[in-house]
Amino acid sequence: MNDILGEIERECDVLKTFAYRNSSSWVRIKTYLADTMLGAESSSLRKSRISLAATLELSLVSALNYFRYVLDVRSKKPRKMFIGAGSGLFSRNGETLDSYYPYKEPGMGSGPYWLSADFPEQMLKFKRYILKNRIVVFSFLSAPLAAFIGFVIRREKVLSESPTTEKLCKMLADRKLLISFEDLERLHKSYIARYWTFRILLAPLKVSEVFLVSAYTYSEICALMKERGVKIAEIQHGLIGATHNGYNYHIKDNRLPAPHRILVYDEFWKKELLKAGFFGEEDISVTGRLKYDIISRERPSPLSLPYVVITGQGILTDRVIKFMKKAISDQTKGEKHCVFVYLPHPNESPDTLKAIRATFNDSSTVAIGRTEDYTTEEYIFHSLAHVSIYSSCHFDAVHLIGKTYVLDVMEGNPMAEYVKSNPEIFVSITDALQIEEIKNV
Repeated sequence: MNDILGEIERECDVLKTFAYRNSSSWVRIKTYLADTMLGAESSSLRKSRISLAATLELSLVSALNYFRYVLDVRSKKPRKMFIGAGSGLFSRNGETLDSYYPYKEPGMGSGPYWLSADFPEQMLKFKRYILKNRIVVFSFLSAPLAAFIGFVIRREKVLSESPTTEKLCKMLADRKLLISFEDLERLHKSYIARYWTFRILLAPLKVSEVFLVSAYTYSEICALMKERGVKIAEIQHGLIGATHNGYNYHIKDNRLPAPHRILVYDEFWKKELLKAGFFGEEDISVTGRLKYDIISRERPSPLSLPYVVITGQGILTDRVIKFMKKAISDQTKGEKHCVFVYLPHPNESPDTLKAIRATFNDSSTVAIGRTEDYTTEEYIFHSLAHVSIYSSCHFDAVHLIGKTYVLDVMEGNPMAEYVKSNPEIFVSITDALQIEEIKNV
């Protein structure tokens, strides 16, 4: 996957081909292509299932908080802004925390605090925290505005067919990925609509620096902030480095809507980013991770029985189900037993979870989901072993328990590089009998 995207960047003059104002829509297009190649599920708000009451409540709260910031900044200096993800909110010992918020960063706390609307129904559980911290769940403001702008420009010719776009489509077709010029134009229009959406929403706010989760998802915000001369710091939220499309750019140009610096969990991830070759030593800061810091050995395991954690990614669900069914079947033949706990990715669709629950509804050896007072990282910390196809949780497992198992069912899996370079830590498996820790239960 990364080889063809890198080849396109080098050969197709993507910044010029997909230019808009002082930037380019290439990051948005590249993200779409990478997700399509991986077969990942969309995590867009329009595919979330949310009640009308929840929509109205979060929309109203967000609009009020937004206008409070607009009115507030008139008499104050520019402040640091945080743009995070709703999936970062979690409860522990009765306290609500944001796993991505840069609590250690000097000067945070008084500036605008925005979150995307990941699992809006669940976000309502944190309503008190949202009100107290004046959080703007910006998806409820940006989505309708972007849709309106998209409608206005729907007939505009914003991209020209050229030998370069033809070459790009052919390069993808050679890899059996059929992307048409119309697809490219649609993505370019989406970038333009989002660019103007965030330009309108951010215009009244006085910002000195932005701390952003998933800069490649919000490349339009990066483009705007660069126009305004505002520094952008991206906060690590998962896998980064040479294997991730959002960090392995092969062109260095200020028109690329990428952050100025990255805040990473530890030295391992700093090395991974340096391997990618885009960010330099001075652009990367090791700041730790809240969810590692709060883990306590004294806290009991979330389950009374020994268990293996399987983390989902919204891809190849049928292969994951097959693996779990075989694991249960193998256990019934022996005397030793453990539980298999499936923890879905925050962006997995309800349909995926429904399929998994329907398959294992009557099984006493499968648990799906986690209790609210334990994080995924705590589940991994107390587990016998961790299994996944392609997930940042692989690296959590290596950090917390020293090893992870990579389910070898996906062609072109980015984890293959880690399996090859560190086979004793990133262990490739095809069934549960290969998990050494189960044998010692």
